[in-house]
Amino acid sequence: MIVTVSGDPSPNSPTLHLAEQVSAAIAAHLGRSTPATVDLARLAPQLLGTGSTDVSRAVELVRRASLLVVATPTRQRGYAAVLKLFGEVLPADGLLGIGAVPVVTAPEPRGSHETHRQLADWLAGLGATVVDPPLLMPETLVARPRAVALAYAVRLLGTLPPVPVRPAVWLPA
Repeated sequence: MIVTVSGDPSPNSPTLHLAEQVSAAIAAHLGRSTPATVDLARLAPQLLGTGSTDVSRAVELVRRASLLVVATPTRQRGYAAVLKLFGEVLPADGLLGIGAVPVVTAPEPRGSHETHRQLADWLAGLGATVVDPPLLMPETLVARPRAVALAYAVRLLGTLPPVPVRPAVWLPA
């Protein structure tokens, strides 16, 4: 099962839509079912508390995935805090054996590379196998997610299952 995880702090964000398009394109090329989505912006208040049924369901969904598409906007040269909060409710090695495709949106390449590195380290720290190359997307192109997602999925499929690190794909405006 492929699961989309959006770490954008705004619900129903362009980053979420881009990640969903990437997940859908990968699923279509692999002949998989429609991916599930976890929009962490909708869970943010519950991530601060304890015992939330919605958070528990999100954790179980993510842990059952064979592939995650994890998206975040660049926030102060790092990934969004809502992902950090979600990581705190996951068990140690909670993503062990799960492939993870990083998707980062940013106003400029420099910030996206640093955010990708941090996101990849965070995912690997939870046990995920981080798939390369990541998708680093300028915010100016986020409004056209379908075409970009299809092009990226075609390129990415040559690297599934995960392979050694390769340079990131930066799609300029």
